[in-house]
Amino acid sequence: MRIALIGDSHGFVPALEAVLAVARAAAPDIIVFAGDLLTVPFSPDPPSETIELLRARDVRSIYGNHDLMLRSAGTPEWDEAMAMRLMRGYAPGPWVSLAPDGQARLSADDLAWLRALPAELTFDAGRAGDVYVCHAIPGNPFLSIDGSDARE
Repeated sequence: MRIALIGDSHGFVPALEAVLAVARAAAPDIIVFAGDLLTVPFSPDPPSETIELLRARDVRSIYGNHDLMLRSAGTPEWDEAMAMRLMRGYAPGPWVSLAPDGQARLSADDLAWLRALPAELTFDAGRAGDVYVCHAIPGNPFLSIDGSDARE
């Protein structure tokens, strides 16, 4: 199985279009978007354009930390998302108060699609075994494995 793995376009549609074209040209069996398809609170391009591209091209997607903050504003998921965010070791900035405004830029259908995204995906890649995809580290899309924190 050939998998094209992309991510972190942060609502910049021209970049997403370009990387999708390159991925399609490589003829993968599946394209996976590994999160941060939008930016909280405000993506540079209309969020609907990013979501439409991913949906129309049958790109399997998971959420990233930005997507989680955007989708969880005003829901019970918010407290858990903020707790994971705070595990990163520094306080969120003033953007937190703007998350509901960013969310208001999504249609009800797009918001429902965003809220339905899983945190992780696993694929059976045949002879190569299973492929696991998450945004950062399993269980917390805010943390990374860059060596800056011993917990990571």
